[in-house]
Amino acid sequence: MKDKGTAVARRGQGSVPVVSVVIPTYRHQDYVTKTLESVWAQTFGDYEVIVVNDGSPDRTHEVLQPYVQSGRIDRYIHQDNAGQSAARNRGVVEARGEFIALLDDDDLLPRQKLEWQVDILRRHPDAVMVYGRAANIDATDREIVPRGADGKRLILPGETPTGEVYGAFLQKNWILSPGQALIRRDVLNELDGPFDIGTALRGCDDWDLWVRLAERGLFHFHDRLALRYRFHAANASRDTLQMHRATIAMQKKHLRLTKNHPERHALAKQAYRAACLWSARELILQAYADRKRDEPELAWRKLLFLYESQPALFTHPMRLRQLFAAAMHLRRSRKASETPTISENEPVRASAPARGR
Repeated sequence: MKDKGTAVARRGQGSVPVVSVVIPTYRHQDYVTKTLESVWAQTFGDYEVIVVNDGSPDRTHEVLQPYVQSGRIDRYIHQDNAGQSAARNRGVVEARGEFIALLDDDDLLPRQKLEWQVDILRRHPDAVMVYGRAANIDATDREIVPRGADGKRLILPGETPTGEVYGAFLQKNWILSPGQALIRRDVLNELDGPFDIGTALRGCDDWDLWVRLAERGLFHFHDRLALRYRFHAANASRDTLQMHRATIAMQKKHLRLTKNHPERHALAKQAYRAACLWSARELILQAYADRKRDEPELAWRKLLFLYESQPALFTHPMRLRQLFAAAMHLRRSRKASETPTISENEPVRASAPARGR
């Protein structure tokens, strides 16, 4: 291992890199330079940097131009706004490296991230992906304990599935952000996408990718810091209803994909039912809290979505009453417990069944 304080020289221009670092960027002119600097400070130097500007309306283009002109950014693509999934896909298409590191434009890589993850994939040729832990930072790069709008601490995934993880990842997204991982490019290229660009999956498109990758091989978890994830008000996972919508849509997608594989289809059914139960309880709980705060419009939107996504509940009043009772019991247990509770602003990452920007 190199010394922690030492960055190494980059590979020669024109040679094929070991790693392609793909950074989609949109409206993060204040963060993207720090993100790039965390890549350039890596102790592993055999990489290329691909930035996809997804039609950002701020000054991102102007901020990045000096680095494009100096060659520090190997490839810069400026496209019309098509969404983060499409921008990531474009970057993967442009990549030449053996391995792909997907990095969001407001997160930071620890200095040795690429070095130890490349080493693990070299030593574990049967693994399609390696991932590590994430630390949480605020807008000023300080490490924080993330909290929701209600002031309560958010519980992030603490368990770490490794090896054959298909069932575990179908039930829940164990990875806070794609930047925690390093993926084999040849496996990504086998996928149709690799990211689903449909708006229904926005916020869960990375979760969908992990499940499809887990079908193709082993994941290797290494208990080491792999990413500094930035919490701020613009995180897409704070769009509560969209995260519920994306969770249900993602589970329905895998019900369809597994219909010719009985064992996986049984797991997908189980995961879908768990997601529906989680969504119903959380939406009832949140609607009740909205009503108590005298915000009936928010409450109505959540109940309307519940009706649209699970209409059968409303034809079985007893089932709905049972769910309401369960939600109220959950509310009382959370209020009484001293254990940190989840916030409605980060439901998928913190809940039992299951991010994104």
